[in-house]
Amino acid sequence: MQLPRSHKPGIRPGRVSYLVVILLLMFQTVQFFPGMAAIQEVWYVFCFLYLVFGYTRLKSREHWKLDGFEWYLITIIAVVPIMSALCSRSEFGQPIAYGLVRERAIISIAAVLFCMTALRRRLFTLTEVKAALLTLAWGTAILWAFMRIALNPADYVNTANYIGFVGEGDEHRFVLQTQFIVFGVLYYALRGLRTGRARNYLLGLLLLAGAVDKVGGRQMILALLATFLFFAVLWTNLKRLLILLPAIAMGIGLIVGLLYFAMPQTVTERLGQFRDAFLVVFTGEAVEDSSATGRIGQVLIALDSIVERPAFGSGEISAQWEGGVQSAIGARFYGNDIGLIGAVYTYGFFGLVLYSGQYWFALRAVKNLPPASINPLLDSSKGFLLYTVLFSIGTGMFVFQAAESLFFVMLLRSMASKGRSEERTGEIKTQPLLSPRSAT
Repeated sequence: MQLPRSHKPGIRPGRVSYLVVILLLMFQTVQFFPGMAAIQEVWYVFCFLYLVFGYTRLKSREHWKLDGFEWYLITIIAVVPIMSALCSRSEFGQPIAYGLVRERAIISIAAVLFCMTALRRRLFTLTEVKAALLTLAWGTAILWAFMRIALNPADYVNTANYIGFVGEGDEHRFVLQTQFIVFGVLYYALRGLRTGRARNYLLGLLLLAGAVDKVGGRQMILALLATFLFFAVLWTNLKRLLILLPAIAMGIGLIVGLLYFAMPQTVTERLGQFRDAFLVVFTGEAVEDSSATGRIGQVLIALDSIVERPAFGSGEISAQWEGGVQSAIGARFYGNDIGLIGAVYTYGFFGLVLYSGQYWFALRAVKNLPPASINPLLDSSKGFLLYTVLFSIGTGMFVFQAAESLFFVMLLRSMASKGRSEERTGEIKTQPLLSPRSAT
């Protein structure tokens, strides 16, 4: 991972393309696509080689000057795999080698170190990062929509790792990652809050349509809505809020009505799944939605283990070791199915606190931002991190997919550093994003 040094202004398409590839692999967006498993494994090796040879060589030239965030990332990379491997050996008898290999995806965090170093050395710019993220948002939204319309997921159930590509159940569906689409939705929705322009809200809703199918997405939609409402309350006065919220409610109602007119069965199923999810949470009763009901059994399994091993958890089980999780536990069990409970089951309260530390770095970065630092990338990065907190309640995202949230923490820190530098030199200006009507 080495780019030639350049100081040219503007967006360079080659650098944006380079970032698109890095982000796709770092976020594991296409990990389970047919033919991608080997490429993803090569990526892990590449990240390991960069950390051992590239990053350490660079830091040795800098006399090992690492800031707190760098030490934090290295601690996760070094400690979590060993801790998990030891715990899974103690709990299930799984050989340590299997446990270490099971946690190999953590090495993707080395790519966060690379991106941070590249931004510091101006190998690419924050503007190019934004361009790459938006390219991925629109690109994945269009591709996912095409796949749902033109391809039959049942044709892929016999491919390798198909459960990660085509969901289980009576009705097959593609399992498609939506991280970049979520970023894009927040980018346009929060820009709409700043500018008051309806076009931004429409673009956000259009992107959201590419992320939603008729089965999944309940937690994503709720977390997105809660994130947007948080910033709406934070950034607007009461008068504007009283106008904005009913308008948004009417817009959502109109869209739901149009969708129901076009595909009534799909919308009815979607609303029924929201109902089932609330019934499971608040009553514990079994419902027609097997995915919601199945989580109750997984929670009970996890809670029993947490009582016995609260500090460091039970570790991860490799699918390559004696039948994997199904054989070791005697039931279907995935930690990310049950969110923070699954995170504590896997890594204990120590692991949960360790991974939660990333938000301390994020809050410090926000605190260190100059008051005039307002721009869409900053707003959407804040929004995405708040989204990861809310979404993690049910999925454990900031633990099981830590590279994604850590990347945006790194962006916040880079923007704070750039803002402080511009403030010292007198170059910083309030971005022209704010209009008079949104500044009140």
